[in-house]
Amino acid sequence: MGSGLDADGPCEGKYRLFSTVDGLLRVNSAGLKKLNSVEDYTIASLPDRMPVTKGCTLAGIRIVPLVTKRENVLLAVQLAKAYSPIFEVKQYSPLPTGIIITGSEIFYGRVEDAFFPVLEKKLKRYGANLLGVTKCPDSVETILLSLEAFIKQGAKLVLFTGGMSVDADDVTPLAIRQSGAKMLCRGVAMQPGNMLTAAYLGKTLLLGVPGAALHFETTSLDIFLPRIFTNERLKKEDFQSLGEGGLCLGCKVCQYPKCYFGRK
Repeated sequence: MGSGLDADGPCEGKYRLFSTVDGLLRVNSAGLKKLNSVEDYTIASLPDRMPVTKGCTLAGIRIVPLVTKRENVLLAVQLAKAYSPIFEVKQYSPLPTGIIITGSEIFYGRVEDAFFPVLEKKLKRYGANLLGVTKCPDSVETILLSLEAFIKQGAKLVLFTGGMSVDADDVTPLAIRQSGAKMLCRGVAMQPGNMLTAAYLGKTLLLGVPGAALHFETTSLDIFLPRIFTNERLKKEDFQSLGEGGLCLGCKVCQYPKCYFGRK
């Protein structure tokens, strides 16, 4: 077995795999398919990249109907070793995180910021090490100075709020580009959360929070945060591949992650 999980049983004819940490479930899909091709073996699991909590059931393993030949067991063991780990739970890391809240109306006190309480709640789920929160006017120079300060503090993730739309004074994406960061996306095929922006400045991920995060409990941001806090290095393809399954149904009571949103 991979890290972050354990097994118990047998109970009702099956063994159960469960998580020993809060984290992100990773499933070796090819390996699981191979194991399920072994005669009499059936293994049902949660989907790959499912956020899980400690104690959560991850998979059930059962021989159908009750017994199998020794040769099948040996083959299953061989395949499990060849594709190891079939299952793994990647524990969240307390990434040093900075928040830059942009908008002249907020900086000068004309409008109260609503983003920080939303982000604070989300970041607590992953145990983020919050380095601080900085408010900036709609000034590329000021935003870049604030970013530089967080980089010097060792930030591995910097979240930007405000200025992510297409108005003339929405300069946050421009500041991200002018920082010298390598752009991954300016917009993603997911709704809500179309306006997500992502870039890497060295090893630090710069993430422009979509405005939809103020109005919807779950957006594209929530799909990527678990991956970010398990130290996954994101690629352009990760943002391009989520169009299928990227449309949220907007349920009256949000059931995420117990739904298809953000899954291929």
